[in-house]
Amino acid sequence: MANDNLRSAFELGPIATTPIKETERIGFRQSNGVRERNDYYKFSLEEESDLTFTLDKLDQNANLQILDSDGDLLFSSTNQGIKSEIIDADLEAGEYFARVFTRGNAQTNYQITASAGPRNTTEDDEAPGIRLGDDFLNNLEEGVVRTGEIGFTTRNQRDKSDYYNFVIDEESDFSLTLDQLKQNADVRLLDEDGRTLLLRSANGGREEEAINAILQPGKYVVQVSPKGRARTDYRLEVNAEPFGEPTDKLPGVPLGELLERTETEPVFGLGKIGFGIGTTRDQNDYFTFSLDEDAFFFADLDQISANVQLQIYEYDSEENKLGQLLSKSDNRGRNPEIISGEVLEAGEYAVRVRPKGNARTDYRLELDAFEQDLDDIPTPETAKDLGEITATETKESGNIGRSILTNFRDQADWYKFTLSSEKNLNLDLDNLGANANVEIYDSDGETLLFRSRKRGSNPENINETLDAGTYFVKVLPQGNARTNYRLSLNAEGEGVDTERFDLGNLTGEQESNIDNIGGEASGQRNTLDIYSFSVDQSIDFRATLDQIQNNANLELWNSGEDLNDDSDDDFVVSSTNSGRRGELIEQVINPGNYNIRVLPVGGADTEYRVELDATEIAEGIDTFEVGQLDEYKKRDRVGFTTGGVRNTKDIYNFTVEEDSDFSLRLDELSGNANVQVLNESGDRVFSSFNGGRRAESISGQLAAGEYSAEIFPVGNARARYFLSINAEPTGTIGEGETPETAFELNLGTSFTERVGDRKNDGNRNTENYHKIVISETSELNLTLENLQKNAELKLVGSDGSTVLYSSDNPGKNDEDITEVLDAGEYYAVVESSASTRYKLTAEADPLTGGKTDPNGTLESATVLGTFGTDQLTNSDTKIGFTENGVVDENDYYEFSVNQTQDVLIVLENINQNADLQLLDSNGTVIESSASGGSSPEFIDTTIDAGQYFLRVYPGSGNAQTNYSLSVI
Repeated sequence: MANDNLRSAFELGPIATTPIKETERIGFRQSNGVRERNDYYKFSLEEESDLTFTLDKLDQNANLQILDSDGDLLFSSTNQGIKSEIIDADLEAGEYFARVFTRGNAQTNYQITASAGPRNTTEDDEAPGIRLGDDFLNNLEEGVVRTGEIGFTTRNQRDKSDYYNFVIDEESDFSLTLDQLKQNADVRLLDEDGRTLLLRSANGGREEEAINAILQPGKYVVQVSPKGRARTDYRLEVNAEPFGEPTDKLPGVPLGELLERTETEPVFGLGKIGFGIGTTRDQNDYFTFSLDEDAFFFADLDQISANVQLQIYEYDSEENKLGQLLSKSDNRGRNPEIISGEVLEAGEYAVRVRPKGNARTDYRLELDAFEQDLDDIPTPETAKDLGEITATETKESGNIGRSILTNFRDQADWYKFTLSSEKNLNLDLDNLGANANVEIYDSDGETLLFRSRKRGSNPENINETLDAGTYFVKVLPQGNARTNYRLSLNAEGEGVDTERFDLGNLTGEQESNIDNIGGEASGQRNTLDIYSFSVDQSIDFRATLDQIQNNANLELWNSGEDLNDDSDDDFVVSSTNSGRRGELIEQVINPGNYNIRVLPVGGADTEYRVELDATEIAEGIDTFEVGQLDEYKKRDRVGFTTGGVRNTKDIYNFTVEEDSDFSLRLDELSGNANVQVLNESGDRVFSSFNGGRRAESISGQLAAGEYSAEIFPVGNARARYFLSINAEPTGTIGEGETPETAFELNLGTSFTERVGDRKNDGNRNTENYHKIVISETSELNLTLENLQKNAELKLVGSDGSTVLYSSDNPGKNDEDITEVLDAGEYYAVVESSASTRYKLTAEADPLTGGKTDPNGTLESATVLGTFGTDQLTNSDTKIGFTENGVVDENDYYEFSVNQTQDVLIVLENINQNADLQLLDSNGTVIESSASGGSSPEFIDTTIDAGQYFLRVYPGSGNAQTNYSLSVI
C-alpha cells in the first residue's frame, strides 16, 4: 500500500459516530525491496469532536500517532508487544493524519477503527470550571467538599477532566484531598490560566491523592482526571487557612510538626521573593516547623527565574529569633537550591528564602522530613553492636556516601563495641576507593575521643589506650565521596606499661626530656608516657615532640585535682601529624593541673624528645580611633600573647554625625571571635555571637552619636580577622536617582553625567536612571563608555524595577547591551558605588522585516551536511531564549544519508529541560526523546537513504538552556 508519507496518505474522509475500519499490514518489504515502515491515513472532523482511534488485531508490535494538518505530532500510543493502541482525544474541526508505524524488524497485520462524536460540554469540562465556594476560600472555616465522577462516557463522549477554581485573598496554608476512589484518578493544581502546572498528585491505584502547599493570593484551578481508561467516583475537599501575619518576618509560615505534616506528601510553598511591597522590598520568606524526633530533612527550591539562596536555621519560638545557621544552598543563577540529607535533631527550625542582590523571582519550595530508619546504622542509637573487642581481629565491611532513595545520602555508619578492661585498641579503616574518615566516641555517642582524617583513599588508623567501657565508632565520607570500606578492630592484652614524670609547677622554659615510647620490657609494651604539671596563673603554653624515628602523637589533658589519678582527666587538644613529622601544641591555659601524653601510633617504637614552655600572660586591650565613620577596613588579630600580655579585646571608637544605615562584617576568622557595638553610655546596641570561625555580621540604623565596636576572642581562642565597618547617611533624592526623576535619553544621542559622587547630605548617588522611548519594534543598542571607575549598565522595564538585561564588565571596560524590544518606555540605569563620569549612548534600528526566529521552521533549517561525509554537530547553541525579539521555540536542522544507516542522535550539555525529535523529509515525526529535566536526550534508530530533519525545542514551560547536538 503506497501510503508511506503525508502526500500519499489514504483518505478516510470525514469521521463521525459510525466507526470507519480499515485492515492492512506493515513492516513487510515491498516489490522494490524497501521495507514499509509507515502507513498514513488522512481524515477530517466537521466540528469539534471527541475522537476515538484504535489500532488492534496485531501479530507483532506497532504504534499509533495522530498528527495535525502540518504533520506535527499531537497524540501518540506506544504500548509494548501486541497490546492495542488507543487514542481518545478532543479535537477542533479540521484535517488530521493518523500514522501507523513499526519499530525494528516487526512485521504485522492490523486493523484501524475511527469514530468521533460531538463534544457535550458542561461547566466542569473546561478551565476554569466550577467555582468552589461563594467567598474567598481562606474565609470558609469548613473548606469546600465536592463529589463527582470521572472517566465515564455519556452520548459517545468520555469525561476526561473535571475543572474547579477557587480564589484566596491572603497567603494561606492550602490542603487538597481526592479520595473515595474506586479506580485510579489524579489531581493537578494549575495557575489561573488553567494550563500552567503548579503541583500534582499521581499516586497509584485507589490510593487517595493529596496536595499541601503554601499559596499566595490569587486564583487557582484544580483539574481531576482519570488514569488511562479508569472510571471512578470521587470526593474532592479543599481548605485554605490564612496565616494572618506577614511571612517576611519570623515566625513566617508556621508548618507545625513536619514529620506529621509530610507523612504522606511533601509540603509545598509557592511564593515570590525580591519584589517591592509598598515602599519596602520582600527580602526574606520564612517557614518555621518543629520535629518531635530526629529526622532526615530535605528542601528543594526550584521554578526560579533569578538567583536566590536557601538556608535552614535553628529557631527559638519563645524568643522568636533565629539560632545557628545549620546548612545552606547558594547555587548560581537559576539553578535549583537543594538541601538534602541533613539529619536534624528533635527541636524547632526555620527555613529562609532570600534573593541574591537585586534578584526578583517566583519560586516553588518543597519541604519533606523522613524518619531515620531509611539508613541502617545512621546514629549511635541504631549502631551495629560488635560486642567485646579482644586480641582476635573483628572485621566489618560496608559502604558510605551512597544515595538513599532520591533525596538523601548515607553520611554515617555507626558501630558499638565494649572493652572488659583497660586495653590498647587498634582500629584500621582500609580498602577505600575514595576519601573516608573514622572517629571514636565515648559511651554517650556525643563526646569525640579520637579521629583519623587522612587524605584521599589512604587507610585510616587509630591506636589508643582505652579504659573498660562502651564506645562508638563512626565511619563518614569526606565531602561527596562514595566508597566501600573494611573496618578492623583488635585490643591487645590487659594492662599497659605507663611511665610518669612529675614536673611540678610549670613556669618558663623547661629542660627537654629524651625517652622511648612503644618498646617492650618484661613482656609489656610501653604505650603511654605522661608528663604531669600544674600552673597557678594563665599562661601561654607550648609543647614540642620531635627527634622521632616512627610515628608518635602528643596530647594535652586537664588532670583534675589529683595529678596521679587519670580517671577524671579531660582531653583538651592533640597534635597528630603523620610519619616522623614533629608534633606541636600551642594553647592558652588557665590555672590548674594538666598532663602531656606521648603515645605511639600503631606498632611504632621510637625515641623522642619532649620540651615544654610556659610564658606568663596578662590581659591587654588595643584601642583604635576611627573618627567620623564613612567606610573603614582593617586586618588585625585578637587573643594573641605578645611580651607576656594577651590581647583580650580590640576596641574601635567611631562617630556617626547623622542618622545612618550601619553595617559591620568580621570575617576571614582563624579562630572564634565575637563582636558587639556599644553607644557612648556603654549600652549594647548590636551584637553578633556566631560559633567557631563563622563570620560575624551586623546591619541596622544608628542615630548620630559616639559608638565603639568591641572585638573579643571566645575563651582561649586566638583569631586573625578582617574588619569592615560602614555608615551611609540617609538623604534626599536628586535628579536621575529614581525612575520618576529620570534623565531623558533621546535615541541617536549621547548623554554625559556622573554617578557615585557624594551629594551635599553626604550620601552617594549610586544609580542614575535614563528614560528611553521606542516608537516601534527595534534593535536597541546601549553603550556606556569613558568610565573612570567600574560601573554596571542595566536595561529596566517601564515599571522602573524589572531588570530585562544587564552588562557588568570588570574595571573601567565599556558596557554594552543590544536587544530587540517592542515599542514602549524603558530605562537605562547606570550603577556604581565609586565616583565616575560616563557617556551613555542609545541607538535604535527599526526591524522592517518583523521578528523572526532564524532556524525556527523547516524551510530555514540549519544544514548540518551528509552522514558519513560531514561532521554532523552543532554546539554552543541556545533554545527558549529571545532571538530577534521572539522566543526561540524551535531549532530545526537538516541532514541527509546516502544509504540505510544506524544513527545515534544526542542532545546534551543542557541545564534545563529540552526535547528532541527526528522528522522525515515531510516534517513528520519518526522518533522522539523527552527524558525530562536536564538529562541528555538520545535517539538510537535505523533510517533509510534520504533527507531528514531534527527539531530541538523547550521541554517544559519557560525552559531556557544551552545545548550541543550531534549525529553519530
